[in-house]
Amino acid sequence: MREAGLPNPICPRKQVFVQAAGEYTLTYVGVPPISIKQAHSARLEGYFYTRLPLHHPLRPELKRAYLAQELRHQQIKAWLLPLLGAWKNMGIETLLFKGFALAEFVYPRPGMRFYGDVDVLVRPAQAEAAAEIAQRLGWQERWSRHDTVIHFSHEASHLYTPDGLVRLDLHLEVLQRPGPGLDRRQRFTQAVWDSSELQPMGDAVIRLMQPLDALLVGLLLNRGWNDQWGAKPHDLADAQALVEKFGLTRTDLKRRALELGCPRTLELLLPRCDPWEGRGTVGLPPVFQRLVWELRTVGELGSWTLERWFGRLSRLPGLLSDVLHELPGVVRMQRVLRDGQNLPETFSRLERPIKLYPDGSGRRLEEVVRGVRWLLGRRKNGCVPRALATYVALRAEGRNVAFVSGVRRVQGKLEGHAWVELDGLPLLGDEESPSLYQETFRHPPRPGTGA
Repeated sequence: MREAGLPNPICPRKQVFVQAAGEYTLTYVGVPPISIKQAHSARLEGYFYTRLPLHHPLRPELKRAYLAQELRHQQIKAWLLPLLGAWKNMGIETLLFKGFALAEFVYPRPGMRFYGDVDVLVRPAQAEAAAEIAQRLGWQERWSRHDTVIHFSHEASHLYTPDGLVRLDLHLEVLQRPGPGLDRRQRFTQAVWDSSELQPMGDAVIRLMQPLDALLVGLLLNRGWNDQWGAKPHDLADAQALVEKFGLTRTDLKRRALELGCPRTLELLLPRCDPWEGRGTVGLPPVFQRLVWELRTVGELGSWTLERWFGRLSRLPGLLSDVLHELPGVVRMQRVLRDGQNLPETFSRLERPIKLYPDGSGRRLEEVVRGVRWLLGRRKNGCVPRALATYVALRAEGRNVAFVSGVRRVQGKLEGHAWVELDGLPLLGDEESPSLYQETFRHPPRPGTGA
């Protein structure tokens, strides 16, 4: 076995990169070894690339992903800066947190930290104006809290760049919860606002969580209360980056937890992500363990399980209505599919008269989508009937939708998928489908193409 490592400035242990049985595995500060395949899957390539010794044989394999993450971050930043500037000019306060904020302001290089979307906290009274300004700049709002069937969402809007490649989530609260308990969530959100720090960014001035809040609230509490005590592969790296850059101590963190009223939660979470001791874990603890921890911390933010079931029960009448509304169309679609006709003939038989709602009283997007999904499930091999039924239902509501199918090659085999696009963008859950699959069929065809 051959080892090469870098000293950890926080923990006296070494960050070790081990080659065993001909396959490299990567270990950082106490986390179980990660194979190179797992590193790619967890999007940790950039982190390991910058941590490995300069002449380590794994660096060339990781370099491409690192550079791609650097480029992607700069492209996202180029879209974000004009929007932040426009918000500032209109007096809208913004607080950046989670992945983008960590990559831009905490890690030594942005390419070390891959992230999906951009998370921005705004004041509730300014959320609608923020979304309108974004749309005037060309961003597209694909989801709004006003149009959702979820009554307790912590977000106000999902905004996408015109090319659909960058998603920005407008948050109203810093902690996601599945049910009521708004006063508790607002208490944490207000505490984060009050202690946040101003940071210039381009022509804008944004706010960032103070480092202790970024570690405690942005990372640890979100894992404990939002993710059922789970942990993600980059959590320990995030915690380390915060501790290294700002010199945070365990005493400071415990003091802040006392101020926010969550010391017991911190006591349970810290062993699962401890940058000072070099301990970390990935995944969910056993169900029984999660329930025990929830009972021990119920006085600090309530019961996640009870709130989840309360949320589900509150949506049940609407769900039953949506399922019953979509049932005739789904039965008809399945009958047509059984006849085995090609897709153009299938569409000619399924098309329904388009309803017009000049007063905007038509059914909401989420009502149609969830009715179909509950009837047909979310199985990947059921994508064609699900996409067909969703397309036909939304088309009948007067929506500008398209049915799209494509293929890709996976391990030498062709794999197909079908999805629905609304106003040229895939529905939630299929955001990456156009980039993963080569389009082979579209209905209706793009204007001017005939295909």
